[in-house]
Amino acid sequence: MKNFLALFLVAGAILALCADRALSNPSQDAGSKLTVRDAIAKMKATWDSVHTYECTATVHEAKGDSVQDRTYLVRFERPTQTRVDIVAGDGRGSVAVWNGGDKVRGHQGGFLSIIRLNVGIHSKFATDLLGSTIAETNFGSLIAHLESLDPRVEHVTKSAGRIVLVVELGSPSRKSEVPKEVYILAPNWLPIEYYEFAEAKVVRHVVDSSLKLNIDIPASTWQL
Repeated sequence: MKNFLALFLVAGAILALCADRALSNPSQDAGSKLTVRDAIAKMKATWDSVHTYECTATVHEAKGDSVQDRTYLVRFERPTQTRVDIVAGDGRGSVAVWNGGDKVRGHQGGFLSIIRLNVGIHSKFATDLLGSTIAETNFGSLIAHLESLDPRVEHVTKSAGRIVLVVELGSPSRKSEVPKEVYILAPNWLPIEYYEFAEAKVVRHVVDSSLKLNIDIPASTWQL
């Protein structure tokens, strides 16, 4: 595959997935009357306290007969600095760096890694199987997406100690024609796993692990 980037973060199984200390600071337990909007407000409160983060994202995507499975190392620093390294799966060794704006700098894996590319953020070289961009990789973008939805059905449940948000839309919410989304939240309310469904098929499944918040990230990380 030619793409050197694929990830929609945010940053997303209902079982406990992360044991990082960064996730062990819940603001309060979910009450039976907690709404999706309440949960989003709590997500935003946590996100507002985050200046930098690093995580590993395991991503499965499907579109028609095409399937893409990748593992990424994602690093972010406010306001927009983002680096995504494909560490396993299709495109392994590829890297993308974004510092805001409409251009992405990166390289593919293997022998092509010596060739640095500057491409448009919506280029096929800079988007994933479902067309998502590097600007959509951070938790803030995911929260903004949730705020933008006008769901037909939404509810909050608790399973295996995790808060689970289920959002069903009257019409698809993305280019991938997703009418249903399910989010699993860490105790600190950040979404560490999510699913997107087209009918009964999972078209995107993202699991974020090894999350580290407010860490020192060298300035050289954003240079390529």
